[in-house]
Amino acid sequence: MEDIKRAPRGRWEKLGFWLLVFPVVPTLVLSDILEAVGLPFWVSLLVTGLFLGIGYYLLMKPLKAERADRLASDLESGIFDCAIRFPQSTPGSLRDLWEIGVGRLQATTLLFQTRVEDEQGSPAGPVKTFRNAVLTASSEAPAGTPFRWQRDWKHVHLQTSGGLPQVAASEQACAFLEAELGSGSGGTGASAHTRTPG
Repeated sequence: MEDIKRAPRGRWEKLGFWLLVFPVVPTLVLSDILEAVGLPFWVSLLVTGLFLGIGYYLLMKPLKAERADRLASDLESGIFDCAIRFPQSTPGSLRDLWEIGVGRLQATTLLFQTRVEDEQGSPAGPVKTFRNAVLTASSEAPAGTPFRWQRDWKHVHLQTSGGLPQVAASEQACAFLEAELGSGSGGTGASAHTRTPG
């Protein structure tokens, strides 16, 4: 099966990725420049930190806007960032751990593919297929999710022909899943789902 195709990341997201992965490079360059003009080490370090902080702050606004547009475009095609696990599996097993990647909903079939957190979010494994998906419960927060940058994610529990996965995703993606896979609805809405405490 072909990889799940996503909208490509834009220039601001790519720039943000490289600055977050390699912040030491601009830090050293700016620090060396400031020391070369005669500023003491601690002053140059403080000024460097200030400039980097302002730079990241200015970068975040266009980066977040660009990322939001990309994710919205993907979601229109049923594609969304997510993580899955199987909470009824043996504690500590691989199936019990969160696997992060991208999902795609096609009718009542959920496709999932692990992704690498590189510049483009490259695929890192085969596409897994979960057919006949029905939402059984949803919650405000995916308790136990180890990914700090996804604190605002919610989670849903699904019943599928491939098991009972727990899916963590953004509020928008979970709302999409709830609307399409409402409990027993087969895609007619989310009004029948039951909520569980987070």
